[in-house]
Amino acid sequence: VFGEVLELCGVPRGNKTKLNPYFPKEFLADKDLLISALRRSFTDEGCCYQNGNSIRLERNMEVTEIINKLNLKLPSEKCVYLSKIEKFIDTKNNLIQGEFLGLKILGINSRLKPLKLRLNKDGSVSLTWRLDITKFSEIEKFDRIIGFLLDKKNEKVKAIINEYRKYNRLFDSLDVLNNKIKKDSFTYQEFAKFMKVSGARGLFHLRRLIRSGHVARINRNKY
Repeated sequence: VFGEVLELCGVPRGNKTKLNPYFPKEFLADKDLLISALRRSFTDEGCCYQNGNSIRLERNMEVTEIINKLNLKLPSEKCVYLSKIEKFIDTKNNLIQGEFLGLKILGINSRLKPLKLRLNKDGSVSLTWRLDITKFSEIEKFDRIIGFLLDKKNEKVKAIINEYRKYNRLFDSLDVLNNKIKKDSFTYQEFAKFMKVSGARGLFHLRRLIRSGHVARINRNKY
């Protein structure tokens, strides 16, 4: 049903690469409509990357004419990142620009940039714009205000949030120092054992304690 509403507002179904439609201004003026529209956009076209701690939305647009004018040669059916070429190409994708603005209206900060070009099999060239929500506080806002329509995607967002909270247990670290180690100095291995963490995560907790002034480093592996 909401897809029909979007279509009536000028956003067509299916491939939007050639048309480059605008995000409906009516939605930007109505919070409930805006949330519903963004929820549909991220469910259909977006994803959640747990490894990168990111909620991401990408949209393509055709830029064949512009690339031909620039006489830019691209390999067939391979992505070329804009960072690898000297030409400046930032032709606006109207839809994702509106989605970026919609997030901002809702108080959710994100990053938006033109990312890569691709010469397609039919000879057309597409430009991909990418929108990323990466800051933990913004991911929490997205989860609370918008979310996905698919449980599987929502579960990935929850996993990022839970992992971040687990990764930032400063008070748990203090509890380990005060109640478990129970001595004036300790090694990283002892700290990691009681925190039940290892590697980079354990060092992260320990460095937080050092920055907060609760711990001082004596030598390479003694605190």
